[in-house]
Amino acid sequence: MKIRRIAGQTKAVIHVITQADETTEEVIDGVREIKPPKRAEIKKTKAVLEDAVNTFGIDTSDGRGIIAIGKGRNGGEGAEVEVTYLPNFGIVKELQMDETSLSQFNF
Repeated sequence: MKIRRIAGQTKAVIHVITQADETTEEVIDGVREIKPPKRAEIKKTKAVLEDAVNTFGIDTSDGRGIIAIGKGRNGGEGAEVEVTYLPNFGIVKELQMDETSLSQFNF
């Protein structure tokens, strides 16, 4: 409640990070499938879902990652972006996007 009040009074953007419910992992040919959590899998508090403008699910494995919009009050739910994820080398970047990929976002 205090964080919500501070955000409202200061018009600050608050980033809340929480762990999703654990699900069974699917391993195909020794590689774990990348599967970002869905809205229903956010745990700890449902207040995050109620208060959030956007929620993002993130999952990484073996140098790859996916960021997915789980909740978007301005649209975009279900959109996913694949990234290269090599934090030990300081590399976290979006993969190359073409015009078709960019058209799913409202700029």
